[in-house]
Amino acid sequence: MPIFLNRKSREPLPKGKRRIAPVRPSRSIAVNVRRAIFKALGPLTEEVGNLIPWLQGTATPAQAAQVMRELQDRWRQVFGVKADQIARAWVAHSSAHAKERLEASIARALGIDMTRVFDDETVRDAATLMENEARDLITSIPAEHLAKVQQAVTHNYMQLPLPEDKNLEEYIQDLTGITQTRVRTIARDQTSKINTAVNMARQTSIGIEEYTWRTAKDSRVVGTPGGLYPEGNAVHGNHYKREGQTFRWDTPPSDGHPGYPIKCRCYSEPIIDVNQLKEAA
Repeated sequence: MPIFLNRKSREPLPKGKRRIAPVRPSRSIAVNVRRAIFKALGPLTEEVGNLIPWLQGTATPAQAAQVMRELQDRWRQVFGVKADQIARAWVAHSSAHAKERLEASIARALGIDMTRVFDDETVRDAATLMENEARDLITSIPAEHLAKVQQAVTHNYMQLPLPEDKNLEEYIQDLTGITQTRVRTIARDQTSKINTAVNMARQTSIGIEEYTWRTAKDSRVVGTPGGLYPEGNAVHGNHYKREGQTFRWDTPPSDGHPGYPIKCRCYSEPIIDVNQLKEAA
């Protein structure tokens, strides 16, 4: 079946309004976050790996359960501190990146050398909200990983088969790979969400009320005829149809603004009304 991709549409705008360059999420920030989480997880996966010969050998079920509980408690505390550090830097760098790009876009649109956007309480609140969400996600990574390891250990002692008839060591190696995949998804997806949240707060605070929806314009865009995901759903709407459409920040679609639905690669192209810009000078 042929794939029909949207061309980038340019609907005419009312007099006095113009589109400016979009503020897209930073790939380098997502990569740095992923590396930071991998680094934090390294000692945990190594410690679990070192326990496997004992778990498969002389450890009794009671001893194994006690060690796993202690491991979960200790890493919950250790990772809590690391999660704070990573989340704080993640949001701060994402917000600074978005602010710098917005200032440059407005300056080009106004035909001046530079402009400054001053953040208000709305932007700081959005950053705090996203920092809390990022912290919770990071903290959930070792907790979920160790819960799955604990389940595998229990199955092993109960003589229950593990997936694909793998032994405990092989299956825990698979779990490590699954956790690493989840880290990649979180780093990429949450960077996009942070970018969307601070863009909305910052742009509306200076009078940018609308944007044009933009997609990646490839076969992975949800709703693309003949693409990988030709049908939208409640979690991820038909974004193919939204390409080139105008939306207001205060009236989001059912699944959220561009970049907010899970794994969404869409982005917003701000529409400015020079007469409504407030705190850019």
